Amino acid sequence: MSGAALLAALGEDGLLHSLTSRWKSNAKKVVVGVGDDCAVLRGKGKNSYLLFKTDAVVEGVHFLPRENPGLIGARPLPCPERSCRDGGEPFAALITLGVTKKESLRRLKGIYAGWRRPRKSTA
Repeated sequence: MSGAALLAALGEDGLLHSLTSRWKSNAKKVVVGVGDDCAVLRGKGKNSYLLFKTDAVVEGVHFLPRENPGLIGARPLPCPERSCRDGGEPFAALITLGVTKKESLRRLKGIYAGWRRPRKSTA
């Protein structure tokens, strides 16, 4: 695909392939890498794996600019639900939140307060 290709034409998988097709990963450590919903890395034990997942929550895409922060934070954190159903157990979260620089600290604290609340397992 040419360098002038638009993102809309590439799609997510095409974009990832275009950006990372020349990357090499250590097959002894990386079971599933770039391109899946969740990277799978080998853990220390024989049947031990680390599931590594992040996702973005972007203002104007995933929530409205003036939406109640409590409602934003009440939504589930981006989670590899398929991995949880297959036996994975989440123990930490990576949060990528996209907002404008005009956002108030009070509102951001409200969003994070919602994410900090304990959740029932969806697995």
